[in-house]
Amino acid sequence: MTSDNTPAETAPAAEAPAPTSEPKMFDLQALVNAKTWARNDELPDLKGSKNSNRCIVCNRPMRDDEVTWVHMSTGGDLFPIALGNYDDVNSQGCFPVGNSCKKKIPAAYRDDTLFD
Repeated sequence: MTSDNTPAETAPAAEAPAPTSEPKMFDLQALVNAKTWARNDELPDLKGSKNSNRCIVCNRPMRDDEVTWVHMSTGGDLFPIALGNYDDVNSQGCFPVGNSCKKKIPAAYRDDTLFD
């Protein structure tokens, strides 16, 4: 209301931004630490593990039962798992992430069941 008790003019509502076809990416490179990577490179693969998976974030060897998967673009960013298009031309494919590092990645960008 204005001072003379007449209704104030309201501004028109802002339009919602147009949806984009580009998925929102997660910057994985921000998590990678070169010193940690190099230190973990000295660690041997785990005995008794069927695979020699190493975490894509820290390079630490992982047990088979602790692998979570992320889908990486050619730019090093992560695709949201819900996107589900693993044939994208900008895809490098899926890479393993260990238990400690997966806590740093939002759930929308990781998949615990990809290769089960």
